[in-house]
Amino acid sequence: MLILWSSGRRLLAFALLFAVITGTIGAKESVVAQEPAASEPEPWKEVRHNGRAYVSLEDVGRFYDLSFNRDEKRACLMNERAKLEFITGTKGLLLNGLQFYLSYPVLPWGEDKVIVSNFDLVHVIDPTLRPSSQRDPSQLQTVIINASHGGKDAGISGPFGVEKNFTLDLALRLKKQLADTPYRIVLTREGDFDLSIADRFALAESVKGEAIFVSLHLGNGNPKTRGLEISTLPPPYTPATYDPVDAEPDVSFYPRNINDRESLALAVAIQGQALRQKLRTLGLKRARYEELKGIDIPAVYCRAGFITNKEDVKLLRQPEHLDEIAKVIAGGIKRYASVMEEGIEQYSLRQAQDPLIISKVEVFPDQVRSLQGEKRRVRFDIRAHESTEIDPAKVDVQVYFFDIVNGKTLDLSVADPPSVEWISVLPDWKATNTEVMEVSYVLPPMNEEEFKAFGQRFYYGFVARLVYDGKLVHSYSEPANLRRGLPHFTTVFP
Repeated sequence: MLILWSSGRRLLAFALLFAVITGTIGAKESVVAQEPAASEPEPWKEVRHNGRAYVSLEDVGRFYDLSFNRDEKRACLMNERAKLEFITGTKGLLLNGLQFYLSYPVLPWGEDKVIVSNFDLVHVIDPTLRPSSQRDPSQLQTVIINASHGGKDAGISGPFGVEKNFTLDLALRLKKQLADTPYRIVLTREGDFDLSIADRFALAESVKGEAIFVSLHLGNGNPKTRGLEISTLPPPYTPATYDPVDAEPDVSFYPRNINDRESLALAVAIQGQALRQKLRTLGLKRARYEELKGIDIPAVYCRAGFITNKEDVKLLRQPEHLDEIAKVIAGGIKRYASVMEEGIEQYSLRQAQDPLIISKVEVFPDQVRSLQGEKRRVRFDIRAHESTEIDPAKVDVQVYFFDIVNGKTLDLSVADPPSVEWISVLPDWKATNTEVMEVSYVLPPMNEEEFKAFGQRFYYGFVARLVYDGKLVHSYSEPANLRRGLPHFTTVFP
């Protein structure tokens, strides 16, 4: 048995069923014709620019069987199902007509090459073209609609009225558009009253099961800027869309970063719906809004128009236009849900045949924020499939504990490695098909020097992985979505 306690880090590459989510192809098709063949091209050569790794788009195209061409302003990769248009010298990317913004600009290099950052290749391009690492399928249960502002907080004002009234109107219209769906619809407010961000978070955290958070706003800024704008939280170590290229990246891992792939999928689904309904959009953006940093479920920040643009103001006065925006967002939510649900039946059948599963979990808070620090005991019932003879030497249990740091960000715990005890005597799954294991976590109180080094820390949750014969057969986490973030912090195999 192994209790893995690792402090290694790597970023999690999200996977996105782009063409299915946007509706450009059917759910059973891939974005590209096929995965790279067994005899893949030679690995591309990296070049360095401003201390960052880049690769040439020509090499990228060769790897994915996409033809490459360029002119003075654009570079293009395409085949019969995917077309990627890069605007040289900018972060702009048009993928099948949908506007994306990369973390770093695509750059001309030498006489005839165009290079893209390795980070964007790994975190946007590859998982978009090869959507093979989806998480376990799940069924959307709750949609939380956040009408921003309210009460004394009017938001931004304009000739049509104030933002708080507009966002509530749009929230009620969106709720109506989702009335025929099986999802539970929760509004953070249904009237004009004060509601803090903390109150909105608390409501979202009280919702059980698979949920999403859709926050409604208006924008202001450049008088020429207009249209629907959808933002998600940037991954750690990456700039926001409007950050300068040389800005110091935010390395913090916020609870919402756990759901980066799901949030991005939701944003793309809404953008794709807007594209089909010919609603003007500003593309998918990345921004570190407080609402996005603190929410721990998939979340998007929707600006339905800009108060500083005359055309948007005219449209926002029209109930028909508000209904159109509500239809776009509702359509995106439905498409997102259908993609997330795909494969539930097959997953359940496959899981039923796994040799071992974690069948029951109990968490005992022995001490909570006491002078002796925090302690948790977690008890796992590990059940064998009735038709499988278990070899105990092939069983590997990996448990990771996480802390919330300074009340805002997540990190692997700095506590000592957990202790492990088998409650069952000589566990071999022969006398009974269920054996019981207990793992104890102790986070001691920190002195001033440790506080400065590690920040104020409290227990946040854990991830458990059950591996049999070198294969991951089951995983469990509390909170339920925490396992999605594990690869951000440590390389886990298998």
